[in-house]
This record gives sequence, structure tokens and C-alpha cells, in this order.
Amino acid sequence: MIEMTIESIRVSMLNYQRVVILKEKEAERYLPIWIGPAEADAIAVKLQEYQVPRPLTHDLLGNIIGALGAAVSSIIVCDLRNDTFFAKIVVEPDGGSIASEAKRLDDERPDEASFVWRGRKWRGKLKDYGVDDAGGRVFELVSEDRVIELWHEEKLDQWLVTKLRIDSRPSDAIALAVRGGYVVRGIDGAVYFKTKAEAEEYVSSLRISGSTMPLPIEPGVPIFAEESVLDKAGIIIDPETGKPAPARDIPPEELERMSAFREFIESLDLSDFDKGKPEA
Repeated sequence: MIEMTIESIRVSMLNYQRVVILKEKEAERYLPIWIGPAEADAIAVKLQEYQVPRPLTHDLLGNIIGALGAAVSSIIVCDLRNDTFFAKIVVEPDGGSIASEAKRLDDERPDEASFVWRGRKWRGKLKDYGVDDAGGRVFELVSEDRVIELWHEEKLDQWLVTKLRIDSRPSDAIALAVRGGYVVRGIDGAVYFKTKAEAEEYVSSLRISGSTMPLPIEPGVPIFAEESVLDKAGIIIDPETGKPAPARDIPPEELERMSAFREFIESLDLSDFDKGKPEA
């Protein structure tokens, strides 16, 4: 997976379709994803740190996840099929600090498994990913709309749910991610802030106190993209013309399958791309 940042939100002048453009954190490759106007506004509101009088839909969803003792730890743009992007929201129970215990049930089918977790029964295919550094075995329970990551301590036969990966549209996943605030990682560990201004004030206070350690301000919820998605839809920008071009040579049959997406990207005005002026 490749970590991404949000470069901007833009609008096609041909059909007023919105697009969020993600940029590789360590490279000049971009991933444009078309999104709806409501989701574009939900992302832009947080990027601009605009205060709304009532919670928006994604604020409400984030509040519910937190009230249930969990937190969004990352989001992944995981697939592109038939001009449609797919994503997963990664949720850690109890904010990732304390895993939640699950009880495995006796199964009739050897290739499937059932668990009771937080009063609900979960069933799916169980995949074994081997032993981790702590000496337990890591498993994934894969169902139609989610993946549950489990940790198994064999001596006590204890199963712990450590992560959930829930299917989502990228637009909703990104709108949730930008609500994760900002994090500053230093010698004292990670310190989280709701706004970028608060994080900047904290870093400034450390500099005033004599700290010379570089402290980058990072999103509290990182955004990732699978390499396979970037391989299909990643673009580079011609610095002179601002025109987008595929980041690799794409076979004609694959271009045909992505014709609508390519036509949309070519309709965008990216002449001011390097100026970092987001549009919404």
C-alpha cells in the first residue's frame, strides 16, 4: 500500500462533476477519484476547518464510531473496476488500545468459521496469516461486506478482534479520514489535535522551549491506496501544460474499459496544479 495525501478538490467544467485528487506522499504521482457534490463539500469543510452549526453526516458517523469505543485508524482505496473505485474503512475497537474478545463457535464447514463478538454472530471464511511478533496467530474472517482481523492466543484459546475493514465508497472514507484531526509524533509519543492550527501551535511551543527535533504534522487518519489501483489510474502532470497523462503505458483493451474515467480526467483544468489551490 502507498500512503497518500489530499492534493485538492476540483470541478470539471464540462459536467460539474467533482474530483478529489490524492497525491503519493513520497512521489509525484496522483490518483484522481470522482465523487459526488455532497461528499466534496463534506471533505472541503474539514480541509478549510470551517465550523458548521450542526454535525454533518460524516461528523455523525465518526461520533457514533467513537461512542461505540472504536476509532477509524486508516482508509484504503483498494480497487477500481468498471470505472468505479472501491475503498475500505479500517476501524480499531477501543481506539486500538484494548482489543475486544470474541468467542469462536463450533463450525459445521471446515472452510468457514463463526464468532460471537459484542452480541452479534459473524460468519465467513477464515484465513491464517501466521504467527506475529507477540507469539499469537493472526487471522482474517472474510465476509461479503467486511473483513475482521483476529488475534489468537493458542494456550488460552483466546480470540481478540483487533481491526475491522468495512467496504465503503472512497468519497465517504476520505470524508471520515479528514475528521480524524492531526497528529504530531515526537519523543513523547503521538499527540492528537482536532485542527491543524492547534497542532501548529503545539509545534511552535516546542520550538520556543528549545526543541530542535523536526516534528511534522500528519493527518490523524492516514489515507492509503493499493499499488494495483495506482497502476491502473495513477497519473502524472506535465509541468508546462498542466495536462494529465497515465503514469504508465496502458494496453488498449484496458483503456477501453476505463474510457469514461479517462475522458473525465482529460476534461479537468489542471494548469494551476503546482500552485496547490483547492477548488470546491
